[in-house]
Amino acid sequence: MNSPPPHARTLDSMEKTEIYRRLRHVVEQARRDATARRQRATAAEQAGTTVLSDIAAPLFRSVVSALKTEGYSFRVSTPPGAVQLSSETSTDDVIELVLDTTRDPPALMGRIRRVWGSRVIATECVVKEEPGLDTVSEEEVLGFLLRELTPFVER
Repeated sequence: MNSPPPHARTLDSMEKTEIYRRLRHVVEQARRDATARRQRATAAEQAGTTVLSDIAAPLFRSVVSALKTEGYSFRVSTPPGAVQLSSETSTDDVIELVLDTTRDPPALMGRIRRVWGSRVIATECVVKEEPGLDTVSEEEVLGFLLRELTPFVER
């Protein structure tokens, strides 16, 4: 009968205390990580809410007003945690700035959905991640909005 080489360890040969020690380390690290993630999400929620209400919503409204003078019909809505610019002629044409605290790190996300022929094209991009949501500028939001608005106003 052949025995395994002496350097080959099997699960049966591991000390139960070693298994327990390593498991406890993983569990404790997971708890610390979860606590830190929740703290980042809470900070992002506060900063992101301010950005959406104080920067994005007024800026989106200004862009819609300018679009109307150019003959484009769009409207702005502000569902919880987001600001949306949508076409008045197609409910599938939407540019949305949304706070996503489910990802790590939390981020201000751009979500774009538009109809092209019979297809609906949906994309998503990070506008700004935490840390740094409290430093989002009007220029960053406007840059995102104008870049994503281009396909909607092509004729």
